[in-house]
Amino acid sequence: MYEQPMLPGIICPRCEGAGFTGKYKIDCYRCYGTGYQVKPPRIVPVDKPRWVNREEKDVWLVGVLSCTKKKKPFEAPAEIMYRDSRLFALALQYFRLRKLDEIIILSAKHHVIGLHEDVKPYNETLLEMHGERRKGWAALCNYQLRCKFPNARYITSAGIYYNMALERLDVDNPMEGMGYGQKCQWLRQQNRSLKEYGPGY
Repeated sequence: MYEQPMLPGIICPRCEGAGFTGKYKIDCYRCYGTGYQVKPPRIVPVDKPRWVNREEKDVWLVGVLSCTKKKKPFEAPAEIMYRDSRLFALALQYFRLRKLDEIIILSAKHHVIGLHEDVKPYNETLLEMHGERRKGWAALCNYQLRCKFPNARYITSAGIYYNMALERLDVDNPMEGMGYGQKCQWLRQQNRSLKEYGPGY
């Protein structure tokens, strides 16, 4: 597991522990500024993105998440910013258990972002965008995805508006037509099976 190094002489103002990295104003890999000790996530160094060697594979499997209404009140990597959402956390676990090649997030404000890109809190959503602006957002996201992953199959957990960015791409939407509660229930069942039998079950 990759962990950010601790800096000597710096104390986290929330948990008063030695886990403060100094990268963010209030960022401790023990509590992430919340004051509660949590298990640190797996962090991949952002200077070595996994998609740089995408040409070596015939087809890349890419998991697609969407940003959420619930966000951390401080700047943090995208994976941490949105993980207070139950659906986001379950979908992220599902993609990781399936051992996909890459996982990206569709953000109403930042378009296509990686799990470890720093994000500040914001209140913008696709529901608040008018039709033409939403179409422009989808077109830009679609272009970014084609550039990053020229030959990919996308597995999405996003809602209908966010999936507009995946038009004319190879997409698998296993939760299409499900409501929020149904998606969470389906993901829990899938995650249990994947933990027991592995991604090839």
